[in-house]
Amino acid sequence: MFKKNKILIVIFSSLLIVACHDSNESNGNSSESKPKVFEQWSSFHFAERSIGTGVEEAPFKYVITTVRSTLTIDDKNLFEKKDFFNLNEKEQRLTPSYATYTGFYGSNEKHQEYGDHLGKINTSTINQSTFSPMLLNGTGEFNRITKYRVLDIAGQNVLDTFDPNLSIRFNGVPLFDDVYGLAALKFYKKLYSSNFPIGSKCIQLISVEQNSDVLTLERYPEPNVDPYDQNTIKEWWEDSKSQGDKVSIYKDTEVFILDFSNSGAAKVNNTYYWAKPSLKGEVFSFAKAVAKNKEKFVDEEELYESEIKYSEIYDELSKKSCHYFNPEATMFVSKLADL
Repeated sequence: MFKKNKILIVIFSSLLIVACHDSNESNGNSSESKPKVFEQWSSFHFAERSIGTGVEEAPFKYVITTVRSTLTIDDKNLFEKKDFFNLNEKEQRLTPSYATYTGFYGSNEKHQEYGDHLGKINTSTINQSTFSPMLLNGTGEFNRITKYRVLDIAGQNVLDTFDPNLSIRFNGVPLFDDVYGLAALKFYKKLYSSNFPIGSKCIQLISVEQNSDVLTLERYPEPNVDPYDQNTIKEWWEDSKSQGDKVSIYKDTEVFILDFSNSGAAKVNNTYYWAKPSLKGEVFSFAKAVAKNKEKFVDEEELYESEIKYSEIYDELSKKSCHYFNPEATMFVSKLADL
């Protein structure tokens, strides 16, 4: 449920550039070498927040904040660079680390242009990618396999395509409270009154699965201030230690998880992290996510005796919704967001 002054809309966008180099230019043997693949994907996280103005008559104003995360695939290496707009960078969590039973994974290298080096990625299988983060300590390999499909979205409504659930509720689900500030109202109306131009394509994620139980670990940049500093996470870790269950994971990782939230904190070589466990196998299913949201619409239809079948509208819109977008679609949305 949305709360005033803290309304989040997660919008994914992408930029895909593929550069294939003629192997004859490098070694003169086209039969043995494969073209180098270069791709860039940019996702956008938009949120509305209120900030102080210092003016007594109007002490707060609403703005749209943005996190732009650009993933770069360069010769099977995966990098990530984040840019922040209307946000304090020190309040944003760093690229996550991962702990399995045999190893600790994360980013300890940075490219001047592309950002953090996350690990390796294999895109040789059509409509599938395999991501393997960098092994920092231990043994073994952890990977996540993502399956997806490509859609032509030229002419489609922008907000319907980004988030069918939000689009339907924003446009009239009975008793849905109007809790948006002026910035969000203006932005959502821009999205809803716009259609993607010719040439727009997108990727719809189908599923994500991983080959091992894993603990995702996150922290903030240092040095920092409360509540983003190490002392804050340390206090949470000590509290979790007294109340939660200890998790057996990689040897250098001491983790305690609270049952009610399935989250907690971890200590790794005197560094503290927020911790979230997930099991081997499927960690995301688009079909299951759609079914869950559809059930909510069905419940509301019955509760308010609605003649409009919002669940059916949502089901149809979801078939054409997207998580990543090609250059034409990306540039179009960027202009709408005034980036």
